Amino acid sequence: MEYWVDGYNLILRKHWNAKATLQQARDRLLSAVTALGVPVRVFFDASKPGAGGRPSGTPSTKVVATFVRDKSADDAIADALR
Repeated sequence: MEYWVDGYNLILRKHWNAKATLQQARDRLLSAVTALGVPVRVFFDASKPGAGGRPSGTPSTKVVATFVRDKSADDAIADALR
């Protein structure tokens, strides 16, 4: 089973953005889910072209970061479930 996560919701919930750049917070999240050892797709909102950027590295082939540009991460997750 692959788990799906709204990345920014989790970053804000864990307060990982409080003392880090957005890039560092994304990398921390991806490292944390990689440590679980299960397949995870992390959806990030990226409303503007070029917004968000890519995580610093690909921590695992089991973890996929998806940047959503034409809708919210929540909408992308709901659409994928349909």
